[in-house]
Amino acid sequence: MNHRKRAGVLWLMLLGFLLGTSSAEESPWVYLLVPAPAAFGDEAFELPRYEFFLASEAQVMRDPNANSLVICAREGDTVRGTVAWKENGSYVSRAFDVEVGAKFRVNKARFDHALVRHYQALLDQQVPGGPLFRARLDRVANHEDRAWRAQRRPEVSGYDLISGGRAVLENLQLHRHLPESERGARTIALSSLAGITVKPYPWKVPKTELATDRLAALVPADQHAAFFASPAALASTLRLIRDQGTPLLRWIEPRAEDLHTLERYQRQLGFDLGGIEGRTIAVTGSDLYFEEGTDVAILIEGGSIQKLAKPSLEKTSSGTIGAFSWVGYRSPSRDVSSYRAQVGDVAVVSNSRAQLQNILGVATKKRPALVSEDEYLVFRARYPVGQDDAFALLPDAAIRRWSSPRWRIASARRRAALSEILDGQCQMLEGNVSWDANRSPHHELRYQDSVTSRRYGSVGFLTPIAELEFTHVSASEAKHYAAWRDTYQSYWSTFFDPIAIRLRNGAGGLDLDVSVIPLIENSDYKSIIGFAGKAKIAAGAGDRHSESLWHLRFALDAGSKPAESLGDFFFRGIEPRASTWLGSSWSVYVDRSPFFEELVRSGNPREFLEKNAYRFPGAIQVEVRDAAKLGQFLTALRAEVIGSFGDRVEHSEHKYGKMSYTRARIHGPEQWHLDKLAIYYAVTKHGLTFALDEALIKRAIDRHNTEKAKAEPTPPLGEHVTLHADREMLEIADRAGQEHSYLAKMRTRCYRNLHVLNALRAIAPRRDPVAYYREVFGGTLVCPAGGNYVWNPRAHTMQSTKFGHPADPLRPDLVMPYRQWRSLAGGVTFDGEGVRARVKLTRSK
Repeated sequence: MNHRKRAGVLWLMLLGFLLGTSSAEESPWVYLLVPAPAAFGDEAFELPRYEFFLASEAQVMRDPNANSLVICAREGDTVRGTVAWKENGSYVSRAFDVEVGAKFRVNKARFDHALVRHYQALLDQQVPGGPLFRARLDRVANHEDRAWRAQRRPEVSGYDLISGGRAVLENLQLHRHLPESERGARTIALSSLAGITVKPYPWKVPKTELATDRLAALVPADQHAAFFASPAALASTLRLIRDQGTPLLRWIEPRAEDLHTLERYQRQLGFDLGGIEGRTIAVTGSDLYFEEGTDVAILIEGGSIQKLAKPSLEKTSSGTIGAFSWVGYRSPSRDVSSYRAQVGDVAVVSNSRAQLQNILGVATKKRPALVSEDEYLVFRARYPVGQDDAFALLPDAAIRRWSSPRWRIASARRRAALSEILDGQCQMLEGNVSWDANRSPHHELRYQDSVTSRRYGSVGFLTPIAELEFTHVSASEAKHYAAWRDTYQSYWSTFFDPIAIRLRNGAGGLDLDVSVIPLIENSDYKSIIGFAGKAKIAAGAGDRHSESLWHLRFALDAGSKPAESLGDFFFRGIEPRASTWLGSSWSVYVDRSPFFEELVRSGNPREFLEKNAYRFPGAIQVEVRDAAKLGQFLTALRAEVIGSFGDRVEHSEHKYGKMSYTRARIHGPEQWHLDKLAIYYAVTKHGLTFALDEALIKRAIDRHNTEKAKAEPTPPLGEHVTLHADREMLEIADRAGQEHSYLAKMRTRCYRNLHVLNALRAIAPRRDPVAYYREVFGGTLVCPAGGNYVWNPRAHTMQSTKFGHPADPLRPDLVMPYRQWRSLAGGVTFDGEGVRARVKLTRSK
């Protein structure tokens, strides 16, 4: 396999596979290792980047350590199928036909090895059905493979960095779980385990009188909370999440699945959150595990539990806490779980009795309230009451509790229970009568219409961690928590961190403001912070102009160690040094140009860019603080270039109006069109501008000569990084992106659902896999294009009516999620030891 293909080899995703539970001696199947050339005839066919493998009734996958197919089939059978892969953004497929005979050697170990790598790949890719694949992986993997599988760190995207999402992910570390520990005697006292010892941040509380949320006086100090200015603000936020947020989230997230999270909690509580009557509203709870199951409470100022819709159940419980009475409605399956109390003119409704007790504990002064916490006051000073639609806070005490041994170990136990629930349900539906629900004493499984746990709940809703009481843990659990804790708290050198978010959602657009103080050690922002140093982006810096479709600016401290090191690397020996003339920012922008129309019309954007890269309408602009030293630097740099490259680089001066600019033409190989490449640069009042397109340099000079250039179309949203992107740029990038386009991303999301759909159909051939998935996993797999999933008997796979399947893909018409937005602006400010990020989306008129 050549280097290019080897570097691109990904994981094989299996379709139509069911792992049997009987031993090799009892099974009628034989395990074979089939070399790829044998599978494809005499031609030495290389297996490039796999997307899927479609087989007939056999079990087939790729051995990741050899260019081979691994087949599990009856001896004498003929295995036919199609292998499909992506190449230059398009799907390519090839049929194969293998007769299983004596010439293939039996090798169950290699087949099991391929199974382990296959299921691990599915888990790494976060495809739907993860608990099922994790259970299958645990059945086939040895103890060492599964004892401590590292959790993948979420990939960093530019959107994460600009929006502040990366800081939230880094600090919460919700993607890092404890392993599902081997069972053992639970003899170690939970109280003996040390939790997080990092100190809280020393807040400087404002001395002036500060308006606060009245409902913050009822929210426990160690819980997350979101405050909404009115019922209308809550309703509009819910619509944003449900109607507008979903396609954007599918663009960013790797799954195409509707977990019905909002509907589930509304059904439990017994009323529609969008129809609440009252003044202000707060939503709070113990943790953020909404998808799996968590306790949540709704507080309604000016509300009445008597006026709220009641579940269609008789009252199942009631009681008093202090001076407050409460009532409860709950079904055996917990589809309905609504506990209600009236605290003065505040209606309190929760899906958990424990959560209701927490809030009434605050009302009776037995627990501290969020309003008394220093970080709440500090962030409310930054985001004043009355200037937002929604304000959310994740306080220090809440994050500290989520990091405690009780919370992390309970979370691991819930995940282990969920795996066993899914495993048991699949075993029963497969007709495995030997499976015994009583084999799991810790999880207390039972089987009626479905497998559930008396302690941990069901697939539809796991028992909230706040309700799981235990006093002892196993040695394995204690060891794994200690390892997790030591790694986690090493991220903070001094203090722990809360997170605050403000949302404004008006007719003109959406404004999101995120603050995280402080950042973790080794944050992905650290390199940006290092280059920014003490510098800030000044108003009007970076040559921000209305013709740009995409404009990114960075603060630059020329005296910072990273900047000086980079300057020394590129310009070693050139005097004066770059740090003596560089200003406090630099920017990259892309302007409107006929270039993009040609790019989209070309039909082959990759080839077009290779041939026309020298015309790309992008520029780099560097702020200058000493023009005289810049002139000396450019003269020395030109001499250095001539000394190194001779006549291969040709410099020429050109006049435009009263100003001049320089062209440096590079004489390079024709095959890469470098013979046409030239770099243009000019010094204006805005700084030093470099571009490949001469027209951009002339426009920069024109802006230099007009007073209008001083005015910035919109004020920057950050002091250290700012971004402006026009919808037109998003459309161009999407239409020219091919494999990275929105269509390609949604096709991938769609195809990722096929793994579990095929697995479920193999388990229950007569059932609808989509309906079965919802029954087993609690969510609905959705085609991003609005299609349905159906069985293709010829290809032996489920497929989408809109996207088809990998070996026979279709191209549907999609409504792009950014059509409703005219522009996106973002900014990041490094505030002390933390970060503040803003994103503003302007709606189309």
